[in-house]
Parts: sequence; structure tokens; C-alpha cells
Amino acid sequence: MPASITLSNLTLSAPDGRVLLSNIDLSFGPERTGLVGRNGIGKTTLLGLIAGRQAPQSGAVAVQGRVGMLHQTVQVRPDESVIDLFGARRALAALRRAEQGLASAEELADIDWTLDDRIAAALARVGLNDVLDTPLAMLSGGQATRARLAALTFAQPDFLLLDEPTNNLDRAGRQAVIDLLVGWRQGAIVVSHDRELLGTMDAIVELTSLEAPRYGGNWSQYRARKAIELSAARHDLDDAEKRVAEIDRKLSEQINLILHHEDYQKLDQARRDFINAVLRRESGAAIAESEFENANKQYFPQPGDKPEVLKQKAENRLLALDGISRAAGPAYKSPGSSAPTAPTAPAGRPPLESFGR
Repeated sequence: MPASITLSNLTLSAPDGRVLLSNIDLSFGPERTGLVGRNGIGKTTLLGLIAGRQAPQSGAVAVQGRVGMLHQTVQVRPDESVIDLFGARRALAALRRAEQGLASAEELADIDWTLDDRIAAALARVGLNDVLDTPLAMLSGGQATRARLAALTFAQPDFLLLDEPTNNLDRAGRQAVIDLLVGWRQGAIVVSHDRELLGTMDAIVELTSLEAPRYGGNWSQYRARKAIELSAARHDLDDAEKRVAEIDRKLSEQINLILHHEDYQKLDQARRDFINAVLRRESGAAIAESEFENANKQYFPQPGDKPEVLKQKAENRLLALDGISRAAGPAYKSPGSSAPTAPTAPAGRPPLESFGR
């Protein structure tokens, strides 16, 4: 079965509980893929998850084939040498005894006569020579990174998982890593900010908390596609802003027509007459706008009022009218009407419609 990595409906959180990835679906094949995204989005965590070093909050990770991971930082034991990265200390010791004619018959049966040369070639591909017995603690940070990368590729995994492999490297070291990946024919997932390194990729995956879109091609092709998407998004935003402005303009025109419509003006005057009467003022006397608004909200419907609120406001108007009638006496003239009404007769109440029910 071909080597592959499949992430299905994956959700991943940071140790502090912050969600990094949510319901992500993603797959990788035998190609070199650059993994990009803002710092802290979970790129390194995702590599560790693929390598089996942690589990997702939900979803599944399916890996077909062997993976080898290069970490940004590694704890080095004082007794470790470059040879230990290859796991070849015992095998090379047996080979050297055989070359000196000191190996047993049992050892000779298992000798890999090409091991020394193959390890040396792997180190040479990343620009390291004659370092096999060198303690890791004696290497610079860049040299140690290259030695670990050489050991990874020597093992021939189906997928390389590389976390910032060119960090802390000088120009020669960076070029050695880039050249190695150019010649790599298995799968690789590379987290990096190094644009030159990303220029060797076959695809770019942009990691966000909500999605992980895949772009075919290297960094330059990815940037070109992103520029097109950004231009299209800006165009869509401009169109949306124009549509909103047109809607606002039409709405303003409609509101203006309503405010200047004769029926609206009559309704507004009826409400003001009612509120003047409730406030025990003569009809037409000036009242503060804030007082009008407060009374308007107490007695008359407002946008978004629920049925029970409308019912309560209708009762408020009836009670207010009763109070106005008792205060005015038998010859009370209701706001908005042209004839006096009898305060004690229910039929004499002004219809609620007069006040904008």
C-alpha cells in the first residue's frame, strides 16, 4: 500500500485548553509539503501528533508507512556521539573487528560491509565529514541539526517530519539541507519560515484554526495564489460595502418619506397629544424630547416588542385614558378627537388606533 498520512475531523488543543485546530481534514502523499501558518497555530504540535507522540482531542490520524521526525531542540547525553544517531555503534564495532580479523564466525555472518561507507555518505550529503565518533556535545547547533537529519534520511523513512530544519544554520548548512530535500523522493512535511527552503516544496498547506487549504506548487506559486484570493476578497468586500451603502440610502429615503407622510405626522401628533394629556399638560404645550421618548416607550409599540409587552402597553393606555377622563370631568375631549366623550361610558374611550396601537 502506498505511503500516506490522513487526518480526519481532527481537533487539537494546547496544554492551556486553547483550541488550535478544529475539525481539520488533511492528507499527505509521497511528496514534499511545506506547512505554514502563524506562530502558535499548532504546526509543531501537528508534527508530534503525526509522529504518535500525542493524541488529538477528537478525530483520527492514520499513517501508512514509517515516519522520522527532526525536532527543533533535543536533549543530548554527555556520552552520545554522532554514531549513536544512526544506532550503529555495535554494528560498526563488529565491522571494525572483522576488518582486523578479530570477529567471530557469528559476527561475520551478520556484518554489513557497506555500513561505514553509507553512513559517511549520508553525513557528506549534509556537509559533514569525519565526525562519526565526535561527541554530540562538541558540535555546534547547526552541525548537530545536520547530523540528526543525516541519520533520519539514512533510515529511509516513508515520511520526513522536519520542524524548522534550517534554523541556526549558516549559509553552507542551509544549502546542504535544501539540496538534500531537492533530491528526496519520499514524503516530507516541513514546518519552516525559510522561503528558499519552501521554494523546493511540491505543495504548501496553510494551517489555520478552522481549515487547512492545500496549494499545489512551491512557495512562490502559493504566494501568487494567495494574492489572487486576496484581490478577489477585496473586490467582494468592495461590492458588499457598495450594496450596504445602497441599502442604507434606500432605507433613509423610505424613512424620510415615512416621516414626512401626512398619516405619520398625524399619528405622531396624536401620540404627542396623548402624552401631553398624561403628563397633565395642555395639548400643544412643549415637552422635553426625553420625556416624550420615555412616555412613548411606556405606552406605544416599539420595534421588537413581544406580544405580552404590546398587551401591557395597551392596558397602560386604557388606564391612562381613565385617569385623563376622571381629571377632565364629564366634558372631556380625548386627544385626537373633535367631540367630547363621557368619561364613565366605556364606549366614550377614544379608539386605541388613534394612538398608534
